[in-house]
Amino acid sequence: MHADPRRQRQEALVGTLAAAALDGLLVTSRANIRYLTGFSGSAALVAVTRGDVLLVTDFRYDEQARAEADAVARVEVESTSVWDRFFKELATLGPLAAVGYEAHALTVQDAERFTQTFADVRFLHCLGGLTAIRTDFVPQDRPALFTTSRCAMTEPSRLTSAYHSSPTLTCATRNSSRRNACTSTFAPGK
Repeated sequence: MHADPRRQRQEALVGTLAAAALDGLLVTSRANIRYLTGFSGSAALVAVTRGDVLLVTDFRYDEQARAEADAVARVEVESTSVWDRFFKELATLGPLAAVGYEAHALTVQDAERFTQTFADVRFLHCLGGLTAIRTDFVPQDRPALFTTSRCAMTEPSRLTSAYHSSPTLTCATRNSSRRNACTSTFAPGK
Protein backbone atom coordinates (compact mmCIF):
# COMPACT_ATOMS: atom_id res chain seq x y z
CA MET A 1 0.00 0.00 0.00
CA HIS A 2 1.29 3.48 -0.91
CA ALA A 3 1.62 6.31 1.55
CA ASP A 4 -1.03 9.00 1.25
CA PRO A 5 0.45 11.70 -1.03
CA ARG A 6 -1.41 14.37 0.94
CA ARG A 7 0.67 13.55 4.03
CA GLN A 8 3.85 13.80 1.97
CA ARG A 9 2.71 17.17 0.60
CA GLN A 10 1.95 18.43 4.10
CA GLU A 11 5.36 17.27 5.34
CA ALA A 12 7.06 19.04 2.43
CA LEU A 13 5.15 22.22 3.26
CA VAL A 14 6.16 21.98 6.92
CA GLY A 15 9.78 21.80 5.74
CA THR A 16 9.37 25.01 3.76
CA LEU A 17 7.68 26.66 6.75
CA ALA A 18 10.68 25.89 8.91
CA ALA A 19 13.06 27.22 6.26
CA ALA A 20 11.04 30.44 6.02
CA ALA A 21 10.89 30.83 9.83
CA LEU A 22 7.11 30.52 9.80
CA ASP A 23 5.01 28.69 12.38
CA GLY A 24 2.16 28.12 9.95
CA LEU A 25 0.50 28.93 6.65
CA LEU A 26 -3.10 29.99 6.09
CA VAL A 27 -4.29 28.29 2.89
CA THR A 28 -7.34 29.82 1.19
CA SER A 29 -6.84 28.85 -2.44
CA ARG A 30 -9.29 26.10 -3.39
CA ALA A 31 -6.65 24.43 -5.55
CA ASN A 32 -4.15 24.31 -2.70
CA ILE A 33 -6.74 23.22 -0.14
CA ARG A 34 -7.56 20.28 -2.38
CA TYR A 35 -3.88 19.55 -3.00
CA LEU A 36 -3.12 19.38 0.73
CA THR A 37 -6.30 17.80 2.10
CA GLY A 38 -8.31 16.33 -0.76
CA PHE A 39 -11.32 18.50 0.14
CA SER A 40 -13.09 19.63 -3.02
CA GLY A 41 -15.82 21.85 -1.57
CA SER A 42 -16.03 25.54 -2.33
CA ALA A 43 -15.91 26.91 1.23
CA ALA A 44 -12.98 26.15 3.52
CA LEU A 45 -9.97 27.55 5.29
CA VAL A 46 -6.89 25.48 6.08
CA ALA A 47 -4.07 26.13 8.52
CA VAL A 48 -0.91 24.06 8.27
CA THR A 49 1.48 24.28 11.22
CA ARG A 50 4.52 22.27 12.13
CA GLY A 51 2.33 19.95 14.22
CA ASP A 52 -1.19 20.00 12.78
CA VAL A 53 -3.41 20.54 9.75
CA LEU A 54 -6.76 22.19 10.40
CA LEU A 55 -9.61 22.41 7.88
CA VAL A 56 -12.65 24.53 8.75
CA THR A 57 -15.70 24.49 6.51
CA ASP A 58 -19.38 25.27 6.78
CA PHE A 59 -22.24 22.92 7.58
CA ARG A 60 -23.10 22.25 3.93
CA TYR A 61 -19.87 20.29 3.55
CA ASP A 62 -19.91 18.32 6.81
CA GLU A 63 -20.10 14.82 5.32
CA GLN A 64 -17.99 15.68 2.29
CA ALA A 65 -15.17 17.24 4.32
CA ARG A 66 -15.01 14.31 6.70
CA ALA A 67 -15.04 11.80 3.83
CA GLU A 68 -12.40 13.61 1.78
CA ALA A 69 -10.06 15.10 4.39
CA ASP A 70 -10.56 13.47 7.79
CA ALA A 71 -7.63 11.08 7.31
CA VAL A 72 -5.12 13.92 6.87
CA ALA A 73 -6.57 16.95 8.66
CA ARG A 74 -8.54 17.88 11.73
CA VAL A 75 -11.93 18.79 10.27
CA GLU A 76 -14.11 21.37 12.02
CA VAL A 77 -17.57 22.30 10.74
CA GLU A 78 -19.34 25.56 11.54
CA SER A 79 -22.98 26.51 11.10
CA THR A 80 -22.54 30.29 11.15
CA SER A 81 -19.14 31.91 10.51
CA VAL A 82 -16.27 29.83 9.13
CA TRP A 83 -13.83 32.63 9.97
CA ASP A 84 -14.98 32.86 13.60
CA ARG A 85 -14.62 29.10 14.02
CA PHE A 86 -11.24 29.20 12.29
CA PHE A 87 -10.00 31.86 14.71
CA LYS A 88 -11.26 29.84 17.68
CA GLU A 89 -9.55 26.66 16.46
CA LEU A 90 -6.35 28.45 15.44
CA ALA A 91 -5.68 29.12 19.11
CA THR A 92 -5.50 25.33 19.66
CA LEU A 93 -2.62 24.89 17.20
CA GLY A 94 0.05 25.96 19.64
CA PRO A 95 2.14 29.10 19.83
CA LEU A 96 2.13 31.01 16.56
CA ALA A 97 4.53 33.93 16.24
CA ALA A 98 4.67 34.16 12.42
CA VAL A 99 2.00 32.90 10.02
CA GLY A 100 2.12 33.20 6.25
CA TYR A 101 -0.84 33.49 3.93
CA GLU A 102 -1.38 33.06 0.20
CA ALA A 103 -1.20 36.62 -1.08
CA HIS A 104 -2.90 35.69 -4.33
CA ALA A 105 -5.94 34.09 -2.66
CA LEU A 106 -6.79 36.18 0.41
CA THR A 107 -8.64 39.46 0.31
CA VAL A 108 -7.18 42.48 2.03
CA GLN A 109 -10.32 42.58 4.20
CA ASP A 110 -9.75 39.02 5.43
CA ALA A 111 -6.05 39.68 6.01
CA GLU A 112 -6.93 42.72 8.10
CA ARG A 113 -9.51 40.65 10.02
CA PHE A 114 -6.74 38.20 10.89
CA THR A 115 -4.30 40.89 12.05
CA GLN A 116 -6.98 42.54 14.19
CA THR A 117 -7.92 39.23 15.83
CA PHE A 118 -4.32 38.10 16.38
CA ALA A 119 -2.43 41.33 17.02
CA ASP A 120 0.53 39.46 18.54
CA VAL A 121 1.09 37.27 15.44
CA ARG A 122 3.18 38.49 12.50
CA PHE A 123 0.96 37.80 9.49
CA LEU A 124 3.06 37.77 6.33
CA HIS A 125 1.92 37.58 2.76
CA CYS A 126 3.70 34.81 0.88
CA LEU A 127 4.39 35.41 -2.75
CA GLY A 128 4.44 31.77 -3.67
CA GLY A 129 2.79 29.64 -1.07
CA LEU A 130 2.93 26.03 -2.17
CA THR A 131 4.69 26.17 -5.54
CA ALA A 132 7.99 25.06 -4.08
CA ILE A 133 6.46 21.67 -3.25
CA ARG A 134 3.80 21.27 -5.95
CA THR A 135 4.59 18.63 -8.54
CA ASP A 136 1.19 17.92 -10.06
CA PHE A 137 0.17 21.11 -11.82
CA VAL A 138 -3.37 20.90 -13.12
CA PRO A 139 -4.16 23.29 -16.01
CA GLN A 140 -7.03 25.05 -14.19
CA ASP A 141 -4.78 25.64 -11.15
CA ARG A 142 -1.91 27.33 -13.00
CA PRO A 143 -3.08 30.95 -12.60
CA ALA A 144 -3.07 30.49 -8.82
CA LEU A 145 0.46 29.09 -8.61
CA PHE A 146 3.65 31.08 -8.18
CA THR A 147 7.32 30.23 -8.63
CA THR A 148 8.71 31.48 -5.35
CA SER A 149 7.85 30.63 -1.78
CA ARG A 150 9.37 33.65 -0.10
CA CYS A 151 7.30 35.66 2.34
CA ALA A 152 7.43 39.41 2.36
CA MET A 153 7.69 41.29 5.62
CA THR A 154 4.79 43.56 4.71
CA GLU A 155 1.84 43.65 7.05
CA PRO A 156 -1.58 43.50 5.31
CA SER A 157 -2.53 46.91 6.70
CA ARG A 158 0.44 48.44 4.85
CA LEU A 159 -0.66 47.15 1.46
CA THR A 160 -2.37 49.62 -0.81
CA SER A 161 -5.19 49.01 -3.19
CA ALA A 162 -2.51 48.83 -5.87
CA TYR A 163 -2.40 45.08 -5.37
CA HIS A 164 -2.43 43.52 -8.80
CA SER A 165 -2.79 39.89 -9.76
CA SER A 166 -2.81 38.38 -13.21
CA PRO A 167 -1.81 35.04 -14.71
CA THR A 168 1.72 36.36 -15.23
CA LEU A 169 2.59 38.76 -12.40
CA THR A 170 1.72 39.46 -8.78
CA CYS A 171 2.73 42.69 -7.09
CA ALA A 172 2.13 44.26 -3.71
CA THR A 173 3.05 47.92 -3.37
CA ARG A 174 4.18 49.11 0.05
CA ASN A 175 2.81 52.43 1.25
CA SER A 176 5.94 53.51 3.06
CA SER A 177 8.51 52.99 0.33
CA ARG A 178 6.38 52.61 -2.81
CA ARG A 179 8.59 49.65 -3.78
CA ASN A 180 7.12 46.61 -5.43
CA ALA A 181 7.53 42.98 -4.45
CA CYS A 182 6.79 41.03 -7.60
CA THR A 183 7.06 37.47 -8.83
CA SER A 184 6.22 35.76 -12.07
CA THR A 185 3.83 32.85 -12.23
CA PHE A 186 4.79 29.32 -13.15
CA ALA A 187 3.32 28.22 -16.46
CA PRO A 188 4.95 24.92 -17.46
CA GLY A 189 4.41 23.65 -20.95
CA LYS A 190 3.15 20.30 -19.69
